[in-house]
Amino acid sequence: MSALALLSIECQKSGAELVEDHATILGLTPLHRVLFGLQLYHLSFEEYLSCLPPQILADVIDLPDAHGRSTLACAVEYRCYNAVETLTKYKANVNQQRLGDKGGLSLLHIIFAGPSQQINADIAQVWIKAGAIVDVRDSDGWTQLLIAASWMDYTGMEVLLDANAELTAETHDGDDVVKLSGDPEIMEKLKTLVFKNTHALI
Repeated sequence: MSALALLSIECQKSGAELVEDHATILGLTPLHRVLFGLQLYHLSFEEYLSCLPPQILADVIDLPDAHGRSTLACAVEYRCYNAVETLTKYKANVNQQRLGDKGGLSLLHIIFAGPSQQINADIAQVWIKAGAIVDVRDSDGWTQLLIAASWMDYTGMEVLLDANAELTAETHDGDDVVKLSGDPEIMEKLKTLVFKNTHALI
């Protein structure tokens, strides 16, 4: 707040005006604004969504900001896990692409692009049940499994393999789960997971 106060003095604008200017530059939709707490509603994020008529909700839930980020994409990037679960519940598109300079990333790529956490795997399971597609490739040929492997995220890899992700996938540079993980035994470990899950269904 002290930085905002200094900016207010420098720009001769109130803090609220500066925040509004920034939100306008970012092209935040009303739903983005509610996510970031920029609306003066006395409602939780889910309460706000539940108040929208179904057709309006369907029209706005996946609208992007000026950088091509939907509210769900923002919630994923900022690790707003409760909002991620709420938006998924209200039918946000789990197969949307997060557009960037080199192309698109699936939200499953983004959720696994960081240290292993159980919440990432839990969200991925919810998305896969909602129809999220595994083995989507980014512009460099990385699948979600390869992203998870690079972070040594065995929990995430187990979720992806349980959804029939391709274990032998390679990037355009020829990197596979062994090279990206740095674990020479990873293939055996993952094959054990695949066998365990398959055997559990018999």
